[in-house]
Amino acid sequence: LVDRTVLVPSREGWLPPGGAVSGAVDVPEGAKDVSVGVYDLSGRLLATLPLEASESGRGAFTWDGTLANGGQAAPGFYELRPTAKVGAQAAALDALVAGRVESVSLGGDGNGSVALTVTGLGTVDLGRVRGID
Repeated sequence: LVDRTVLVPSREGWLPPGGAVSGAVDVPEGAKDVSVGVYDLSGRLLATLPLEASESGRGAFTWDGTLANGGQAAPGFYELRPTAKVGAQAAALDALVAGRVESVSLGGDGNGSVALTVTGLGTVDLGRVRGID
């Protein structure tokens, strides 16, 4: 798993210097107007990323730090809020944030737990991973 990319549910993504935040959203059948709002940690909307779901029902997103006004966001953590319309109702969805696995460790507690250290996400239990690339 080391050096592989995993998708993990998270409300925050790390924008590295010169890089991008990427991930995916599981889009419910019949959803419309699917997007990911990118917010600073004070709650101000910085960018809106429209999504198209693939045949698998998962839509991918990437944010390179470009702000709605054309400026560039500083490296750091940003809140990700995926939303969609399902029927006449607005629905909040879960963001799956992509990160590179830096290391794998086996739990010493005897229960067989496996923990991953993931760039931008910290320590993640293997059971929370929703995709491996």
